[in-house]
Amino acid sequence: MNRLLKLAPHLVPRSLFRKSAVQLLPRAAWDRIRNDTLAAANHKCAVCKEPGDDCHELWQYDEKNGIALLVEFRTIA
Repeated sequence: MNRLLKLAPHLVPRSLFRKSAVQLLPRAAWDRIRNDTLAAANHKCAVCKEPGDDCHELWQYDEKNGIALLVEFRTIA
């Protein structure tokens, strides 16, 4: 059976452990992104559709070239 997973683990390069947009952006910018993400999702988790109020970042990593690309924000419960 081949089905699309709604929740999948993301392997993070060791050099980026414990780093996130909330730490890297000015607080006002992060608050705006978070609030816009929650509003766009109607405050519902992208995985289970239950009420959610956390903003999760999705990154793509190119370890060979040392690039981390922020590709999406999602609301999660």
